[in-house]
Amino acid sequence: MSVRQLVVDEGAQADLIEIRRSDQRAAAAILTALQEASSGPDGLESLTIDGFENDWYEVSYVRFFGKEGLNVWRLKEGFLEEGWRAYRVVYGVDYARESIIILAVVSRDWNYDKSETDPQSARIRAAYERHGISNIPRG
Repeated sequence: MSVRQLVVDEGAQADLIEIRRSDQRAAAAILTALQEASSGPDGLESLTIDGFENDWYEVSYVRFFGKEGLNVWRLKEGFLEEGWRAYRVVYGVDYARESIIILAVVSRDWNYDKSETDPQSARIRAAYERHGISNIPRG
């Protein structure tokens, strides 16, 4: 299965605007990493490989959401890239639409294993549902 497009949810856009207000360098570095994922030699497919690393970013599947059947991943700052270590890009992979949807840009301090009452987790779930991202079979 391939992934051909990158979509940014309006909530994630708002996150980036808020980050830019307080840390322009971090916002620019996040956008650069996303641009690298979109057009770089590793391509968007790299965002679907658990444990993938390059100079720009590192990829991990978020198992907590996977237990619910959600295909949610996170991107963090890579080895050579500097400036956005305090943030994580959370996204869903929708193979049916060949898309990656950026759901949120969250603080590094956010705990991925939060309960259903956590506001960040709820916001990510809502964005996932709003975009109609296909669920994965539960293992």
